[in-house]
Amino acid sequence: MTNHFECVVHLDPKKEMYLQSKYIFDVAFNPFFSDCLFLVVTYMVKEDKHLLDKFDFSEYRFVFLVDVADPPDYQIEKWSVLEHYFDDIKYKVFCIGHISNVYTFPTLFIDASSMWSINDRIIYSEYQREHKKKFTCLTGKMHSHRVDVVKAIEDNLLSQCFLSVPHKYHLPSENQTFINSVVDEIHTREGICPVSSTIPLENYQSPVNLVVETSISNSLILISEKTIKPIFSQQSILLIGNPGSLRLLTKKYGFKNLSFLPIEIDDERDYKVKIKKFMQFLETTPLSNLNDMYERNLDSFAFNKEHLKNFNDISLKYFYQQAEKLIV
Repeated sequence: MTNHFECVVHLDPKKEMYLQSKYIFDVAFNPFFSDCLFLVVTYMVKEDKHLLDKFDFSEYRFVFLVDVADPPDYQIEKWSVLEHYFDDIKYKVFCIGHISNVYTFPTLFIDASSMWSINDRIIYSEYQREHKKKFTCLTGKMHSHRVDVVKAIEDNLLSQCFLSVPHKYHLPSENQTFINSVVDEIHTREGICPVSSTIPLENYQSPVNLVVETSISNSLILISEKTIKPIFSQQSILLIGNPGSLRLLTKKYGFKNLSFLPIEIDDERDYKVKIKKFMQFLETTPLSNLNDMYERNLDSFAFNKEHLKNFNDISLKYFYQQAEKLIV
């Protein structure tokens, strides 16, 4: 019997969540676990419970419920449903997910989003570095914390940054022909999600990246490609995300001087306080001063970019330490 990769709900194989989950299965799970089921439940809701009945769980040594893309607290009600459903076999059911306290099963934590995005899947070029504006800020779906960030930028900093907001602000490079060739190349590479696999030119035209992560919850740590891309493009990071994220990257993964500002700000649990501090810093610090800071940190930025090559091995090491007794 071989391992199996399945989804509770139908997923488009070109979608990011599917690709992340499949990548974790292929690289971290499939080679080392025998006779197990890898079941993706990221988008599961209560009404999907009946889909579980198509599986014969008695065939499997372990069942792993995988939730590695979106924040686990997006659909927190599913965990009580799953706990009830698997009550008779809970001794062989585990979660694989982000660092979080919402799971109701024993959990193997893995920094899946970042590992997926930096494993030979990002396409970028060594564009000439020329800092034209203070910072870049790329947003996605307009969650409430992203609305607050964009509003703060619009108040005083709109002319001093490269800002991308769905249906509102676009990056200058999005109107340039070279982007089309990059996207075409992405589509020719199997298993690549365009949204997560490109680094914009503007990252090389600003010393700072104001990262607005998917989650700001105080109950988990989710580090996505949004934080990894500025490391690739050697920018200083101001992070609106889960408290402790930069500290995790520093202590667990060994990155250096990720931000011009003290790492203690990253521990702040009120994201609005972070926004205020970041805006004050960006408003009051001239571009020339930011460039001076940048020059002083060039060695760290170069080290961090090179150190990304070790990210997979470090992440997998911690994952396998947790799963040691389960691996055959």
